[in-house]
Amino acid sequence: MARSQSAALDRKKLMADPIMVTTIVVLITFLTLFILYPLAILLVDSFVGDGSFGLGIFERIFAMPTFTKAITNTLKVGFLVGILSALLGLLFAYVEVSSASVNLSAAFSRSFRCCRSSPRRSCCRFP
Repeated sequence: MARSQSAALDRKKLMADPIMVTTIVVLITFLTLFILYPLAILLVDSFVGDGSFGLGIFERIFAMPTFTKAITNTLKVGFLVGILSALLGLLFAYVEVSSASVNLSAAFSRSFRCCRSSPRRSCCRFP
């Protein structure tokens, strides 16, 4: 009962603000028109080539050595960036947790806290 009343109040608040409703409608329209529709057309065209359904286009693309090299390089870079980002995030999480329980050097801890809040600050110089 309380959830349905809360949802009704949220809808009522949303509909009371015409600028917000207009903004949402315009954004959804542009998203559909300029992103989703072209992607759907590309997807259909990639499977329906020469009037029949098939995977011939994909076979032809994957047979090109330059394309397979580009895909391989992209996957390697993506994997490397993912691993490095996870390690960096792990480092920041470790420093955050350990600085609360263990007394790290003040300069080291302060530098990490400063960089976490804003990496462009001048205090991001490590000792």
